[in-house]
Amino acid sequence: MKQFYTKHFEIYWKGLWIRPFRLRETIKYRDPEEVQIIERQHTNFRNFYIEMCGMSSWGFEQKRTFFRKRPYILVEEAPLDGYQFRITEKNFRPLKTRWVYEELHTSITQLARYAKSDDFIEYCKDRGLGIEKIFEISS
Repeated sequence: MKQFYTKHFEIYWKGLWIRPFRLRETIKYRDPEEVQIIERQHTNFRNFYIEMCGMSSWGFEQKRTFFRKRPYILVEEAPLDGYQFRITEKNFRPLKTRWVYEELHTSITQLARYAKSDDFIEYCKDRGLGIEKIFEISS
């Protein structure tokens, strides 16, 4: 039976898997067989920077230095604690990135609020909830 999953992005840097703060966590309605970890190996900074350009969000930003305009990536794991680091061409080591799915356990009202409407309607139909019950629960 299908379940809701949250999709997270992680970077393997200096021996630890780091999850950047609030990096576009998305809710997906999937079969357990469809859920898999997508892992990539990056060997040079240029390819890593180009691939990550579309992922700018809180906690993971592509920037350039002020004078020489050299690219770097700023990663914030916990901004309230002030823990952040830069990945530059000089300090780059081969690293791994991955997308991880985690099963989501939440209330139906939060699913109604945050999930895509098509996924939520399919979820309700799979569990035998009619439209009337959906409106009673979510209001």
